[in-house]
Amino acid sequence: MKLVPFTMIIVAIAALVLTAGCGKSLQERIEQAKRNAQDEQLVQKQAQQDEPSDYLDEWQAFRSDAEKQLAANTKSIDSLKLRIAAADDMIKAKVGPQIEALKKKNGELKKKLDGYRDEGKVNWDAFKRDFSHDLDGLDKALKDLTTDSK
Repeated sequence: MKLVPFTMIIVAIAALVLTAGCGKSLQERIEQAKRNAQDEQLVQKQAQQDEPSDYLDEWQAFRSDAEKQLAANTKSIDSLKLRIAAADDMIKAKVGPQIEALKKKNGELKKKLDGYRDEGKVNWDAFKRDFSHDLDGLDKALKDLTTDSK
């Protein structure tokens, strides 16, 4: 009989010691994770500051190519408008809104290109990927429209 309360006390003390030990190691792990996150942020900031300007050269070339492609799209859209102006009303009603949508999208891409500001290589890569995707989509839609309107 006296053994049961004594055993319960021993088990309670052991559980308390184990719980306190786990809590401390958990707290240490949390603090270590915070330090690692802070270190990672510092490394990223320093990497952005120390980056060579090679991507800036790439940006200039990309911008030049994109401006040429946007200008070519504008000419194609204007040419398409002239061809549609001579067509019958049914074709005008079908293709006219599509042409205006393409013209609007081309203008939005010009604004997006002009609005880009240098914010580091990581942001440049994301911008380039998104812009190229949008520009390719516009080119495909323009080619599809010119193929359909012939």
